[in-house]
Amino acid sequence: METAGLNEIPALLDLAMVEEQRRAEVWVTAAPALFPGLTVQHARAAPPVGDIRCVEMGSGALWAVRSSAALVDYAPAGAGARPLFTVMMQMGGTTRISQRNRSCELYDSDLVLLDERFAFRLETSELGEIAFLRMPRDAVLSRNPHLEHLTATRLNGAEAGVSLIGDTLVSAIHTAPFLRGQQRSATLIAMIHLLGAMDPVPSETALGWRVQAAMAFVELHFATPGLRADDVAADQRISRRRLDQLLQETLGMSVAGYIAHRRLEQAATDLRDPRSARRNVSEIAFANGFEDPAHFARSFKRRHGISPLRWRQIARETSN
Repeated sequence: METAGLNEIPALLDLAMVEEQRRAEVWVTAAPALFPGLTVQHARAAPPVGDIRCVEMGSGALWAVRSSAALVDYAPAGAGARPLFTVMMQMGGTTRISQRNRSCELYDSDLVLLDERFAFRLETSELGEIAFLRMPRDAVLSRNPHLEHLTATRLNGAEAGVSLIGDTLVSAIHTAPFLRGQQRSATLIAMIHLLGAMDPVPSETALGWRVQAAMAFVELHFATPGLRADDVAADQRISRRRLDQLLQETLGMSVAGYIAHRRLEQAATDLRDPRSARRNVSEIAFANGFEDPAHFARSFKRRHGISPLRWRQIARETSN
């Protein structure tokens, strides 16, 4: 699929202009500068191609990226950064995406949603090309709250709403470089509204309030050591097995998985928060319901790929 429109915009980074032996080094340095929180590992020491282009779209931005095979990890920026929500289209090659215990593989014209409040991983094929629109998270989810539970899920282009969004994104890719600033802002707003055409996950009538009530109970008690999935189910007066099934269908994780997810998520936030600077890693682990700091450290590294201490160090370096 052609990205002729964005090709009219000078590249922020184009490896064709870089000496071959320096390409991987330049890409690994420049990509995180353009996307704070990103780390990149190239599969080849001298990637043959790679370019990044961008068009500002009001409070968001439309991006196009071509890259050789690479492993890309994203960790949310530090406290105070405005989180974004992304709709991404695969324009060529394949990309495997993982976020919040969900994963999928994208091929030409497939779409996926990413919530930049949470960490994610991208694994690109030998030569991959993607285009994505980054939008203010609060604007997207205040209007389309169901999208929060569709991230890292391959969106079927055969579904009418998804097809409409994909066609609109392609149109924006071709025309955005030629629009005035006010027109780009209006296009972003229209795209946020249009995301409502995407169907929510099919569910039972009682699914929504059951899951929301379980999530609310976990939110109140996840910092309590010893909180178990059975406690959440008992509060709902429903079997543990049934509640697991409901959360698995909606969130892609079990009750126990969601408890662990919230503990790790809050611990990651606390480690970035300057107000927690005087607390050591173990204190933060205990404050979020972990009874064993070593278990916390192992779980954190499995989730984020780095230790809690390194996570804190990166946050401090980024804020300076």
